Parts: sequence; structure tokens; C-alpha cells
Amino acid sequence: MMKRHVLADFMLIVLLGFLMGGAATAYFTDETSPRSSPEFVFGTVDIKVEKITGGDITIVTPEETSTGA
Repeated sequence: MMKRHVLADFMLIVLLGFLMGGAATAYFTDETSPRSSPEFVFGTVDIKVEKITGGDITIVTPEETSTGA
């Protein structure tokens, strides 16, 4: 009976050793690089209101006026 407990304890220790070794290997061999700081892009919006009729608003952006759209 005592031999069975010693064998079970030994196998449990070996199993835990393999699990901890695998976890450490996975942790230290991870190849993803950490992200750099978040990138925020700011810009300006140039909006020109052409006309307002009956609640409808027509907005023409500078890109539309320069291409003739």
C-alpha cells in the first residue's frame, strides 16, 4: 500500500514538472513583439456650406471642389 502511494506521488511530481517546464518554455519562446505606444493621428477638416434650402444641407469639401465633382 505504501509503495503505491510513493509511486503515485512520484508520478504526480514528474507530471507537474513537465507541465511547469512546458509552461515556462511557452512563455519564454513567445515571438510576438510588444506593441509600440498607440498612434493618434490628428488633422483638420475644412467644410464649406454652399447653400441651405428647406432643411437640406449641401456640403462641399475642398477635395470635391478641386476635382470638379
